[in-house]
Amino acid sequence: MVRTEPQPNSFLKSLDETNVLRLDFAELTLPVEKRQNLLAAWNLADENSLPLEMKQALNANGIKVGVFNRSAPDELLELLISKKYCPNPRRIHAQMGKQAIIPGSLQEKGTTILLEENGHQRNLELKQTVLAFFVTPQKKREGLFHLLWVPTCTPVDQRATPKAVKSSTGNFEWDLQEDKKSGMLNALAWTMEIQPGDFILIGANHDKKDHIDLGNCFFQSPSGKSEKLIVVRCSQKPQAVSKNLGQFDNQIPLALQAAWSDVEKSLRTGN
Repeated sequence: MVRTEPQPNSFLKSLDETNVLRLDFAELTLPVEKRQNLLAAWNLADENSLPLEMKQALNANGIKVGVFNRSAPDELLELLISKKYCPNPRRIHAQMGKQAIIPGSLQEKGTTILLEENGHQRNLELKQTVLAFFVTPQKKREGLFHLLWVPTCTPVDQRATPKAVKSSTGNFEWDLQEDKKSGMLNALAWTMEIQPGDFILIGANHDKKDHIDLGNCFFQSPSGKSEKLIVVRCSQKPQAVSKNLGQFDNQIPLALQAAWSDVEKSLRTGN
């Protein structure tokens, strides 16, 4: 999922990943004519990785979640390696027990959706709103992780932002500066168990409804001509990156380069 090119990076020697779950994140943007590729991939995904109640709550709001255990079908891999449909894959380092942000989209125009929570319906107005997911990993046992996902709909002037801070060990980590007013939809939170190498798919469920739901806003363009799919691949290194430089053979993932570039910029400017 993460494309590579030769380029050394100074941050490799200082990043300790012993307590980190790496989330390789990609947002596929597909025109309507490519939807069959998407449906073919969904048909092979395990949609029973969520408890039934959580699955029903998400489906009622236009969202569905699937998992591929350690390998993904060719239909999905072909989309992931395409710069046209997957232009900006990146890597997120999620600390155990801490929230990380999986970016979504910006809802600029005013839209009112029907939200279903705990069996009740309410209208939710979205305008200049950032749509995203918070994900918190926990290690259950060796080789198995527990992920808590929470959808968020946060006004631009209230959104939570990640910031590079120096930890007690001297390493630089992403810290989430959380605004208590952020629109975390806790009633739609879900949990799942994954192993390193698993692929997670989050997208629209395509059920026909007579109203706009959360899935429409997260994954479909206002024009209806394209659709988004979030793909996350989980991995973990058992020790600090500095002890494993040899295996990269100077091929550093582009997503890592981008992340470190942002950190270095923050350190220089103090922002």
